[in-house]
Amino acid sequence: LDWWRSWRTAVLPFGAAVRRAVLTVGAGIALGGLGSWLNAATRSAAEAANAEPLRVSAIEPGFHPFDAYRERRSRELFEQRLLQPSRDELRREPAPDLLLWPESAVPDVLPIVQFEQGNARWQTPLPRAPASRLVLGAGVVDAAGAETPAALAIDLGSSRVVGYHGKRRLVPGGEFVPFLGWLPAPAAAMLRDAFAAALGGVPDQVPAPFLPPLQTAGGVPFGALLCYDNAFPEPAAEQVAAGARLLVVLSNEAWYRSGGELPQLAAMTVVRALETATPIVRCTQDGFSLAIDAGGRITAALPIEPSPQAEARILRVEVQPGAGAVPPLAWLRASTGPFAALGLALAVAHALWRWAKLRRARSTRSTPQLPADAGGRGGGS
Repeated sequence: LDWWRSWRTAVLPFGAAVRRAVLTVGAGIALGGLGSWLNAATRSAAEAANAEPLRVSAIEPGFHPFDAYRERRSRELFEQRLLQPSRDELRREPAPDLLLWPESAVPDVLPIVQFEQGNARWQTPLPRAPASRLVLGAGVVDAAGAETPAALAIDLGSSRVVGYHGKRRLVPGGEFVPFLGWLPAPAAAMLRDAFAAALGGVPDQVPAPFLPPLQTAGGVPFGALLCYDNAFPEPAAEQVAAGARLLVVLSNEAWYRSGGELPQLAAMTVVRALETATPIVRCTQDGFSLAIDAGGRITAALPIEPSPQAEARILRVEVQPGAGAVPPLAWLRASTGPFAALGLALAVAHALWRWAKLRRARSTRSTPQLPADAGGRGGGS
């Protein structure tokens, strides 16, 4: 109201009116957010106190898939580094609720039509464990033949594939060729040939659509992220908004033999946990396997040890499920871009208005004029 009165009557200086309006709106948002946060925190604490912790075992096989293929040891390493440790974990009492294998753990792909028909199976020589589910990195292919990296959830009581989460964010250059659709046909063909010469083929995978959360055998919803998904807020936030109470990240980071990439990826996982107030367990090929609670604290981790490792390593954690809802005011993160654009537009509009006003004032300002007979006075006489 002060803003409008200042604009119309100038009773209150316009700048003071704007500052008062901004402070009032900001205080309202802060107080509302504080109330919502306190309410959600109380509800989350009550739910966490009543929820049973989930037992999660993440298998880190510790070898680079490319090395295995080159040395013709894929089957041997698969048996030694994934199957046997998994058998040992499933024989423990109590068995884990979730058994995690990293991205690229198996090269198999399953057609989506099998999931829709509900008859997909993944036969594996693991002991029958009705209370456990295996989540592994593989792939799915649609009716058109397009492949998507995916996390498959397998019920170990029936060997049935109960669902999957496909990769939402693909790696440019590694899983798809960017900008091909923007280039003229000759340039696109040249780019394809360059990729084929460098990689032995042209990556042409497709991103997956959003799918509802998966569930443990006990009915606890969780979401699975694949590698690069971990770097973006949306895949994690969408799963939690849909009810996921735990997130798992399956990743193949074996090509990071040195440098700071692994701690950077772990830091991104911490951010995802803080944004969603949801615990996360990372399972990697040989990278940084760790567990993070809903407050963003690393509660367990395997020391970084690049491949080749001497043997598989196992991260065993008990995770307290989250609330299954994004925190209050989480929408502000998504609104920062539009708010910044609106602020910039208003600033530009205000600058243009001030410039136009100043120019109009200059053009209408009267310049001193000599009297009509001034010129005659000087020359007469």
